[in-house]
Amino acid sequence: MQATYRIYEVNKQLKMEMAMGEHHIIEAIEKQYPFLKNNPSQAEMDDCVVEYIDNNMDIDFNNEETAFTYQTIASRRGYVIIEGVFDFTSDKIESAKIENTILVDEVAYHSNIVEFDLPNMKRSFRLHKERRKTFFQQNNKN
Repeated sequence: MQATYRIYEVNKQLKMEMAMGEHHIIEAIEKQYPFLKNNPSQAEMDDCVVEYIDNNMDIDFNNEETAFTYQTIASRRGYVIIEGVFDFTSDKIESAKIENTILVDEVAYHSNIVEFDLPNMKRSFRLHKERRKTFFQQNNKN
């Protein structure tokens, strides 16, 4: 089982698209928020998904806390797809610290694949139960 977190650039904006198994994320948040088992509204479900992600993922650029704004949450073909934008531009990335524990305790053998798909940076990291965080320093500055 795996979820993907693709970080990319559109018109100088640093964006991220997350894709995770719908039934896995619903099961995980229902454990933390039992009221969701009683037919919640879509807004309540979205709020709980956002809170769960905020509590289980942190991406900081250049050793600074980096704000992330959620733009869309949708369900497609058995996946929850979440898109948003960072308050940071890709040309200023010198380093990144990534901690992602989404679903690693709830789903056996789960991995989170964090992929940087940027003009000057193509990297990916597999985070899981034994490796929950990583750090990298960009070597070739422009």
